[in-house]
Amino acid sequence: MLVSTDIKLKKSLPFWGLKYVQILPFFPHAGERQKLFEVGIGYGFLAAMRPRLFPRYDIFALEHRNKRYLSSREYGQFLKERRINLIYSNVVADRIPFRHYSFDVVRFCDVIEHLPFPPDFALAEIKRVVSLGGYVIISNLNGATLSQRIKFLVGIEINLLPIVGACYDPYRSHVFEYTECDLVNVVSRHKFRVKRLSWIDVGGYDYIANYTATGAFINRANAILSRIFCGLRPAIFLVAQKLAQEG
Repeated sequence: MLVSTDIKLKKSLPFWGLKYVQILPFFPHAGERQKLFEVGIGYGFLAAMRPRLFPRYDIFALEHRNKRYLSSREYGQFLKERRINLIYSNVVADRIPFRHYSFDVVRFCDVIEHLPFPPDFALAEIKRVVSLGGYVIISNLNGATLSQRIKFLVGIEINLLPIVGACYDPYRSHVFEYTECDLVNVVSRHKFRVKRLSWIDVGGYDYIANYTATGAFINRANAILSRIFCGLRPAIFLVAQKLAQEG
């Protein structure tokens, strides 16, 4: 169940569905009841899979208050049925309203590219609420897909607003699109240890190119080339662990 009738969202459902189905192997095995914190629940793609994917997790979620659908009765029922505790906060400026070491796993998927660059405040807060030895899972639309490389070759700027301290707008397009090296660098700066990094193939679909005039052609080309060059695959997942002892 999704609360949006947005046409672009519906057109992208095959991408998001295939992407999040593949997220399960990235979650640490939960032998006992654990706490999961989802920073940026959005339309609830992953939350919709809660009963099957996360039966041993108590789920808390955070979202920016400015998103209109959050106040709908339908969305509230959606969260209630899945026993998801939602709080409203601006991850760019507000401290996460939980104590140190509150969560075993933090999911920070498809949010980082919308934040002002660098995202140090948000990552510092995430690190604070993750337990010692706990995990953060980050996903990002690959900043090095075929469409991005074509933009670079013809001299079009890829990251339109890589400005320190830029205002966060929840409805804005991406501020900074990360490559795998970018993600590794930014989490390592916050003393997380990268445990796994992977490019996800969702049929070679290049989401960034989907709504341009040449998007259909680029998608077909990306589908072929990404079978050979994994760096062209449209999604990146990274799993990083907080050190068991902070020094």
